[in-house]
Amino acid sequence: MKKLFANRIILAVIGLFLLSPVARMKAQPVLIAVTNQPAVVTTTASSNILSWVKCNSQSGVAIHWQFNQASASTSNATLVVYSSVDGTNVSTVPFASLTAASTGATDVMVDTNWSAAQLSAFDSLIIGKIQNTTALTTLTNKAILVRRSPY
Repeated sequence: MKKLFANRIILAVIGLFLLSPVARMKAQPVLIAVTNQPAVVTTTASSNILSWVKCNSQSGVAIHWQFNQASASTSNATLVVYSSVDGTNVSTVPFASLTAASTGATDVMVDTNWSAAQLSAFDSLIIGKIQNTTALTTLTNKAILVRRSPY
């Protein structure tokens, strides 16, 4: 009888915990500030950023990049992302290159994401550099946003 009563109490406590807001709380997305962003990248130049984004085994990463050109250029611009397996050394081969054609003064927005499974081998991603391929005009970097979220 005592054992049955003890089991009921244990089940009641577990039930209360499962119904509590703490137990039902899901991991929330985290917006990560990208540091060392250049405001402008001059003609046919690259601008180093080297902003580290820590990966973890249960979170994917999404990147949003927004830029424009001062004139009617349609040349490509590229945001280069590198990886690190140990959190110290950066790969010399890019993990990803996000390339988009400029549309002059109209903002261009580039978005991509990687799942936790795709990032499982890495300790960090590094937002490496912006490349402006046109000789006509400078590139204006409007924003680089990184979001780490469980998906």
